Amino acid sequence: MISFSNEALASMARAGDHSAFERLLAGNCGLVVAAARKACGSRWGQLSQEAIAAAEAGLWLACQAFEPGRDNWGRLAFSTMRAEARRAIREALGPARVRSVGGVPGEGILAQIEARQVQAFSQLEGLNRLDQQVAQELALGHSQRSIAEALGIGRQVVRTAAKRLRKGLAHA
Repeated sequence: MISFSNEALASMARAGDHSAFERLLAGNCGLVVAAARKACGSRWGQLSQEAIAAAEAGLWLACQAFEPGRDNWGRLAFSTMRAEARRAIREALGPARVRSVGGVPGEGILAQIEARQVQAFSQLEGLNRLDQQVAQELALGHSQRSIAEALGIGRQVVRTAAKRLRKGLAHA
């Protein structure tokens, strides 16, 4: 069997190769658990399963955002997994006591991710063009500074758009 680097597997997964994602997940179980444990802190025993499932979803999201040559795979993967685990913990501890990633109980990881993407894209439809562009760039992990440079607008415009997005998502 040919051995691939994490970066190569992430690129293959981004291109739609699900077996590459499964190999990436199998080879990075320790990193997934470490990101979940970091997000849980003292609640590790209580929320470990939710955090691990969310960290696995974060690994998939990192594959989708990864751009070879621009991103450091290890940093991107760990931070995305930790962020997803934290999101799941907030949901689990919230008033609704959501006990699954993305609120889709009993579904596989890809179905959960797809459900979250559909929800996110439906929220984007009501935004103006600038807010949509900023939202997409932020979702890819780009900084506000790099977004401003890429779109040819001021950093304050990007900050204001990001603030509107956060405010809109809080009310959604």
